[in-house]
Amino acid sequence: MFVPMFVAAMAMQAATADRSAYVSCLKDAVFSAKAANVGIDGFKAYAHETCASVEDGFKSKLVSFNVKNGMSKKTASEDAQLQLEDYVFSAEDKYRYSVEEPK
Repeated sequence: MFVPMFVAAMAMQAATADRSAYVSCLKDAVFSAKAANVGIDGFKAYAHETCASVEDGFKSKLVSFNVKNGMSKKTASEDAQLQLEDYVFSAEDKYRYSVEEPK
């Protein structure tokens, strides 16, 4: 009983580290996009491109975690992609507010 709980805890720790790296990369993307004068409509693609390697690792961990918890591989992949899009959407909002003129 202890071993499965330990394995699950280790998996969560790894996913947390990947999440932190992804969030950090997106924060950096906000600053670098601003410096590069990326248009608001181009930020999403810029963020995905800039953070691709970190994003791939994080998505892989999310999919693995979901599959271990009973999701099909297809559903787990779709769920992971939706989660990634939420992170990018949040970063896009931060970017929008950092470049738009106050009203």
